[in-house]
Amino acid sequence: MEKLANMEKPWQANIFEQTFRDLAKEQELQATEMFQLLRAAVSGQLITPPLFESIQILGEDETLKRVKKALEIFTN
Repeated sequence: MEKLANMEKPWQANIFEQTFRDLAKEQELQATEMFQLLRAAVSGQLITPPLFESIQILGEDETLKRVKKALEIFTN
């Protein structure tokens, strides 16, 4: 959530991707694992249209809302 909240607005796909590639590296995950987690949080599915385009269509507010909800589910 912190990474999402601190990203420059409006979100740009290339910055979004690099931010979460860096986070994956920090968390010792493969980028594909990080993106799959985001995909599940944003869409509720593991197979979706391209992740970054989906996020752009949803918009920042809806994406933040969905990621926050997923985090609540997975951490409780």
